[in-house]
Amino acid sequence: MRRKNCLCILLFLIGIGIASLIGNGDAEIFGNEYHVQNFGVAELDKMGLLCEVLWNRGKLFLMLMVFLATPVRKWVPFCTAASISFMAGVYIKICMIQFGLKGILIFFISLLPHGIFYGMVVALLFLMSKNRNYYRKGELLSRILVIIIMLTLFFVGTLLEVWTSSSVLQKLFLSVF
Repeated sequence: MRRKNCLCILLFLIGIGIASLIGNGDAEIFGNEYHVQNFGVAELDKMGLLCEVLWNRGKLFLMLMVFLATPVRKWVPFCTAASISFMAGVYIKICMIQFGLKGILIFFISLLPHGIFYGMVVALLFLMSKNRNYYRKGELLSRILVIIIMLTLFFVGTLLEVWTSSSVLQKLFLSVF
């Protein structure tokens, strides 16, 4: 466990290092200042964004569920944590390249509040994969209940990402520029 945590921290730092090597010119994931200002005042197509977010996040969670049903399931939590750590390192560094110290605030705000719900779904997936007694009657009913809870949390997270997080980021970008 301790070795896996150290590896996740190392991957986070490697992500920061790789983003640092990219430099200022190539790291404009938010676009230049013109794009950021326009995002702040733009009218977003919330239904189109909802469909896109449902499709993209749904594919990821479905992929996790499939991998957790295979013999490689014991490696899935670690690989997920490692990839999230690496991507977080890249993302936080790119935010800092573009926005300076305000980039740290943008990084955390871009993950809240929907990230909490997505994290609960992933945690429930991992907990459910550890205990795989499908044949007992009570166990099957509890699994169905957990799946319903996961789907509900997933949809709440998606709705929050589309309506709340995008609005908060728009207001934040308006205040930054």
